[in-house]
Amino acid sequence: MGAEESGSRGRADLVLRAGARVYLFEFKLAERAGAGAALAQLKERGYGDKYRHLGVPVHLVGVEFSTETRNVRRFETELA
Repeated sequence: MGAEESGSRGRADLVLRAGARVYLFEFKLAERAGAGAALAQLKERGYGDKYRHLGVPVHLVGVEFSTETRNVRRFETELA
């Protein structure tokens, strides 16, 4: 588990295992990708599939940053 974790359809930006949970993060620049693009990529590419065999909840986390304010603009989560 770590940064740029590869799967069969791409790479999640960050994968963390915390206790009995797995968190997959995708980071995007809001002005370039558009609203919802980070979470959409996690779901469309099936990044959570690689961790289903663990039998623990897999959380998808889409984080979009603003280049203007240099802060988080949007943050979405969903169970895989």
